[in-house]
Formats: sequence, C-alpha cells, structure tokens
Amino acid sequence: MTSAMPGGWTDWKDANEEVKELCKKVKPIVEKQTGKQFAVFETLTFRTQIVAGKNYNIKVYAGNNMCAVLEFWQKLDGEIAVTSEQHW
Repeated sequence: MTSAMPGGWTDWKDANEEVKELCKKVKPIVEKQTGKQFAVFETLTFRTQIVAGKNYNIKVYAGNNMCAVLEFWQKLDGEIAVTSEQHW
C-alpha cells in the first residue's frame, strides 16, 4: 500500500526520477551542513508526507559502505530545507 492516512508518511518506495533529481539538489546542502564531500550519493528509497509542502525521507548510498537517511522539506514555492541527516 502506498498511501498513508492524512498527515502520515507513505510506505517506502524505490527512488524514481523526480526523487533522484531532488536528491541532486539536496547533496550540496548536506555536504555544507556536514562538512563532508560525497563522491557517491545514490538515491535508494524514499517516502513522503504531505504538509504545507512535502516532507521527504530519502535513503542514499554515500560510498565507503555508508548509507544515510535524509529528511528534508520542500516548501510550496519549491525551496528545499534539509531538516536532518543520519549515517549508518
């Protein structure tokens, strides 16, 4: 099932082209916030939540056997704000 209750998160899905493009836009923001440069930044899966805009959780492969979960908010005007990132 891919839909969620209003305000809830969708199920995790394989990354599509739209999300891969968003991830390209988010990469330099994450690099600046973390002080790290990622040679690899491959979008794997994602889920979304509709708010005043859209929240995204995106799992990415960041090279060197490291993955990250990014959380960011795409505002109604299209501006993107990274709200958290976690590595494992």
